[in-house]
Amino acid sequence: MSEAQWDDNDSELLLENQNLLKENTPHFFNSPRPNLEGFNASLDRLKTDLDQRRRVDKLELKKSLEQFESFGQEVEQFTAGVNLEIQQLKLSYEEALQQQFQAQHEKLLEVSKLMSQAGDWETLLNNTVNGVQHLSQAERVLIYRFNSSRTGIVLAEAVERGWTPAVGEKLDATAFGADLSTDYLQQSRVIIDQVSNDSVTPYQLQLLEKFQVQSSLSLCLPVSGKAWGLLVLQRCQVKTNQDRSVPSWTPQQINCFRTIATELSLHLATDELRTQLQQQQAREATVAKVINKIRRSLDIKTIFQTTTQEVRQLLKTDRAVIYRFNPDWSGEFVAESVAGGWISLLQSQTNSPHLRADISECSIQELATEPIINQVDTYLQETQGGAYSRGETYRVVEDIYNQEFTPCYLEVIESYQARAYVIVAIYQNEKLWGLLATYQNSDIRQWRESEVSWMLEIAAELEVALQQAQLLEAQRLKSEELRQAAERERVLNKVTDKIQQSQDLRTIFNVTTNEVRQLLGVDRVTIYRFNSDWSGSFVAESVASGWTSLIQEQTSNPLINKNISECIVKTVAGNTPEQFSQQALTIRDTYLQSIQGNLSSQDKPFWVVSDIYKGDFSSCYIEQLERYQARAYTIVPIFQWDKLWGLLAAYQNYEPRDWRGEEINWMVQIAAQMSIPLQRAEYLEQLRSQSQQLAELASREKEARELFQQRAIDLLTAVRPSLDGDLTVRAPITNDELGTIADAYNNTIQSLRQIVIQVLSASVKVAETATESEAAITKLSEEAQHQCQELTQAMDQIQSMVNSTQAVTTSAQSIDRAVQEANQKVASGETAMNRTVEGILGIRDSVEEASHQIRQLSQYSQNVDRVLNLISDFATQTQLLSLNAALEATRAGEYGKGFAVVADEVRSLARQSAKATTEISNLVAEIRTQTREVIKVTEVAIAQVNTGTELVEESKGNLNAIASATAEISQLVADITQATLAQLEQSQSVTQTMKEVAAISTNTSEDSTELWESFKESLTTIKNLQAAVEQFTVN
Repeated sequence: MSEAQWDDNDSELLLENQNLLKENTPHFFNSPRPNLEGFNASLDRLKTDLDQRRRVDKLELKKSLEQFESFGQEVEQFTAGVNLEIQQLKLSYEEALQQQFQAQHEKLLEVSKLMSQAGDWETLLNNTVNGVQHLSQAERVLIYRFNSSRTGIVLAEAVERGWTPAVGEKLDATAFGADLSTDYLQQSRVIIDQVSNDSVTPYQLQLLEKFQVQSSLSLCLPVSGKAWGLLVLQRCQVKTNQDRSVPSWTPQQINCFRTIATELSLHLATDELRTQLQQQQAREATVAKVINKIRRSLDIKTIFQTTTQEVRQLLKTDRAVIYRFNPDWSGEFVAESVAGGWISLLQSQTNSPHLRADISECSIQELATEPIINQVDTYLQETQGGAYSRGETYRVVEDIYNQEFTPCYLEVIESYQARAYVIVAIYQNEKLWGLLATYQNSDIRQWRESEVSWMLEIAAELEVALQQAQLLEAQRLKSEELRQAAERERVLNKVTDKIQQSQDLRTIFNVTTNEVRQLLGVDRVTIYRFNSDWSGSFVAESVASGWTSLIQEQTSNPLINKNISECIVKTVAGNTPEQFSQQALTIRDTYLQSIQGNLSSQDKPFWVVSDIYKGDFSSCYIEQLERYQARAYTIVPIFQWDKLWGLLAAYQNYEPRDWRGEEINWMVQIAAQMSIPLQRAEYLEQLRSQSQQLAELASREKEARELFQQRAIDLLTAVRPSLDGDLTVRAPITNDELGTIADAYNNTIQSLRQIVIQVLSASVKVAETATESEAAITKLSEEAQHQCQELTQAMDQIQSMVNSTQAVTTSAQSIDRAVQEANQKVASGETAMNRTVEGILGIRDSVEEASHQIRQLSQYSQNVDRVLNLISDFATQTQLLSLNAALEATRAGEYGKGFAVVADEVRSLARQSAKATTEISNLVAEIRTQTREVIKVTEVAIAQVNTGTELVEESKGNLNAIASATAEISQLVADITQATLAQLEQSQSVTQTMKEVAAISTNTSEDSTELWESFKESLTTIKNLQAAVEQFTVN
């Protein structure tokens, strides 16, 4: 709890070490001291004698001198002991200090371990304050973090019960002894020893008394060169009537806690770096996410909205906007993401249109009149223009009031509620398109270079998105044009198909008007037909709902047709209908002038009016168009061949309309297709006239054809018997075409008759020859089959002989292998016999050697008997000497007790020696007896070994005889095998020859069989041919 406690703990540790030293080594106070009382008494006696006698007795003086000498020795011994104890005390004190330092180091390691085990930032701070509080025994340990240079908050605290907690409190830095964070960074430690009115300011005293602080030690926690916070140790004591001083902080304590503060700073720096890296990675992932969203989306509005939202969330700002410039450098906000509590610039520019002009004017003055990258601000000064060499333009402002902005621009920024911002230019095809901006409204902000880099990356992706949107818009317009062209082509094809499929002009006209109106999106489409007197009428109409039907109007008012014809002809062509027909190829208007005649059809007239009230039309024509409810129209002529047939007209009623060239061209094509059914109608009229003429001609041809058919039937009836085989019939011949055909029939029948006669004669001759050869062929086939069977039997017998020979060969080879194995076994047996003989001889030599060693051992045992006899005599004499010594000790009385003890020990030793000698003697006798038995056994074994050697030699001779016999058998078997193999080869050769002969015989048999089958088929064919030829009548 205090420095005194700290010192008491040290003293207890030292006392514990001293007690431990007393238990294991002699201590100074327990060492024998010199007899100082006796020495003083001797001196007193010597002094008394000198005073009384004036002289000293020599004996007394000698005795005193001896006492002096003894006392001097005791003093020397005592001094040596004291010096030794002093050295031991020094060692124990050093050990106690070392243990104290070791204990302190272990506590520091424990705190360090707790800090290292922390899994997160909060656990790190809590483990640190708990470990330091346990180590220091201070009433309160806290960690304070700076929010600014003067203020901060208590993040973690370890405090004993009964004291006011401070965790979560927002306190000024002066509460811990200094005013600014930089002061703590420079001093590294700030100490308040005693809280009093003289040592602290009233404000500090108020803060310290709130938490009962009497003294404090504040250690700075630097991170990345800045004061991150403080590690504070506080001692708290309640004031009493008596002055109680709080111990000061010792240098050892300060160094100890500074070590912990340094390690905590390292952990905080690591955690801060980890947090920054995580934030960096998270923001980079967010940037990649934004870029990915921009790339995936095709809707530019969605891209803008996503970008502003993600940028504001990424940078944690109050507003993110996208501003677009117009060609005149005015502009507007097109997307915005704003935090709650701030105005929306999108809504503001909608409610106050003049805001756009003010924003655009000031933005151009500040951002577009010169490259933004050349604008000077604190960011560019610090980063020396940034690390962007591709020409990106941007502006970074940490505080708008620290920039030399014009009042106009500053007023605009204030209207944005902005205090700091980053603005990045957005380009489209190397032209400034707009701005991407993010604003910090609540306070100033120091922008990091990575944040500006992210903004530049996103702006670059927006540039790509704009180019992509531009391409997509162009593609969309192109696709729309293609779609409309395809639709027009579809309608044209549909009209064409309808024209080709239908013969009804009314149906064709109705389909055409409906399709044209739907495709062009107009209010009315009509087909108007001229009569021969250039009057006319509407023959087809498609009109949208809500507009008057002109067909119904002309039915109820017949005069309208005449008025329409006169006004259209006069207005479109001239004064008369004839002039209109002649001048139809030369009609033009202002629309064609504007498009410079770029239409595909230059040889057809058409009339295009975008607004009837802007054309130079007569009042008659205007009045008529108003009756049509038309405001704009397109009229194209319909021709039948080169004659004007009528008009195809499209009307836009509710507003003017600019007609496109492709629409006019398409109507011209539709009108051209309308000429087809008109031409087809004319063709149909011509076909009706021609069909009547063809009907009369067909009647005459029918009569002639019926006469020709009757005569052809007569011809076929005459030649009909030839189909049944009668080749003697003839067709009647006439002088017309059928006569020529009848003559050809007669010639053909005559030729066929001659061929049949020849075939019949040849088939008879062949049948006779085949009958004569049938018996010879049958006999040949039977002999071939019999020969094949005999060859097959002979081949089976030869094969059986080969198999027997091969079996003999196999048996001979087996016998040969058995004989060879027997020879190998005999050779192995001979080798084993030789080794057995050698082993038996080795055993005999070993047994003889063992027998010799055992005899020597018997001789050694005799020597041992002699030694044992000597030891027994020595023990007897020793026992006598001990008895004599005991008697002498008895006579010596009290002075001979020690000698008597020695005599007893000697006597005891003599008895033990005698007993051991007896045991050894018995053991030697037993060994000698067993040795004699072993010698007898070895002699018997030697005799047996000699007998076994003779038997092995005899077996060896028998094995040699067996080996000779098996060698002869092996040679005989080899000769048999050789002869058998030769016979086997000859048998196999004969077998192969017989197989070939059998194959030839089999082929001969098969060929004869096939010849017989072929001959039978030939006989059958000849008989069938004879039967077929006999069906013909040739005579």
